[in-house]
Amino acid sequence: MQFPRLRHNIIALGAHRGINYLIPIIVLPYLTRILGAHEFGKYALVQVVMQGFILLTDYGFSLTATRAVSANRANKQEVSRIFSVTWSAQWLLGGFSFLGILVLSLTVPVMKDHAFLYLGGFAMVLGNVLLPVWLLEGLEKMKAVAIIQVIGRSSMLPLLFILVKDSDDTFLAVIIMGGGLICAGLLSLAWIVYKRFIFWQKPDPADILRTIKKGFSLFASQLSQRMFYIITPFVLGVISGVEAVGYFNLADKLRGASQALLYPVSQALFPRMCHLYAHNKNEGDDLFKRSFLLIFGISVFVMVSLLVGSELIIDLFGGTQFKAAIPVLRLMAFIPLFSGFSLMFGVLVMLPNGMNRAYNLIVTSSSLLSVLTVAALVVWQGVNGAAIAAIMLESLIALQMGWFLHSKGFLEKLKGIY
Repeated sequence: MQFPRLRHNIIALGAHRGINYLIPIIVLPYLTRILGAHEFGKYALVQVVMQGFILLTDYGFSLTATRAVSANRANKQEVSRIFSVTWSAQWLLGGFSFLGILVLSLTVPVMKDHAFLYLGGFAMVLGNVLLPVWLLEGLEKMKAVAIIQVIGRSSMLPLLFILVKDSDDTFLAVIIMGGGLICAGLLSLAWIVYKRFIFWQKPDPADILRTIKKGFSLFASQLSQRMFYIITPFVLGVISGVEAVGYFNLADKLRGASQALLYPVSQALFPRMCHLYAHNKNEGDDLFKRSFLLIFGISVFVMVSLLVGSELIIDLFGGTQFKAAIPVLRLMAFIPLFSGFSLMFGVLVMLPNGMNRAYNLIVTSSSLLSVLTVAALVVWQGVNGAAIAAIMLESLIALQMGWFLHSKGFLEKLKGIY
């Protein structure tokens, strides 16, 4: 079977991942200065809550469905079945998400005073459901994903700069950012229909439930890992105030944008590694060896850049109101190094080789420990304590994955990568 050139996939996925981070980064200097630290903190909390429900609707399909589509890409009927069942499952989870947002926004004290912000934020969740990235990644149509994201998400930017004029326009900012995701989703569906990648099959409800049940363990591990970044802003808000949420969110966004250089490589490699480890393990090992130094080099470059440039970066994207975010970003600079190792060990080796149980256990145990300690660290060091907890989370995951693969003898047969 002929594959698209891997470097083309990496470049296209780089553009896709870059757009996901670039557009929020482009608007950051504007929003931080227009909204101010307090309103930006509220805006950040809305985004955090929506990310939790986006995680629910994604449900690990970015890995499980991508892997299934990749393994069956030559069989259009099976790919169509996978699409119909998986997308239906996403819509079912989307319905539960809306109910969850409605209940939380009307009952949780920190949310109900601004319920309209959270209900408006559901547009972000809807946009995620409309864009079946897992299908296009499984088919290795990364270039299309990148173009669709660029057109869809950038189409709403003019409205942001025209309509959001002061700190009273937080709701408009939330709606406009969600609208960009919806536009991207609608464009992706139009392109999938135009190219006839799939044909719709009426899904069996039992098949939908089986898909959800099958993906639960991976969803639980992803939820456990993201739980820290969902819970931490609330802990910060309660203990240190909403401004601390803004500082943490700004530093975390900038860290995530820099770290985005890692994900195109791992995402492009993941379906290829799944295919190779299913059909030719030696070729899979060889590809992993060649990828190791690339990912490690990117991780070190990002870490050093953030350490050296943290003050300049915060001044550029946050301004004078966000000086407190400088030490936070400096601490978070170490996270990309550990994340690089966890991507290599977890996404490129453990999951393609079916080591899901060990992967889930490592992620879950590390995340729970970090969540249990974050409150004490925030009381001790404020927003810097939250950054310390984030470093602890990512380092524990990477170290445990490396030790597990070493204990299985997997790293021994990959001589020359370290």
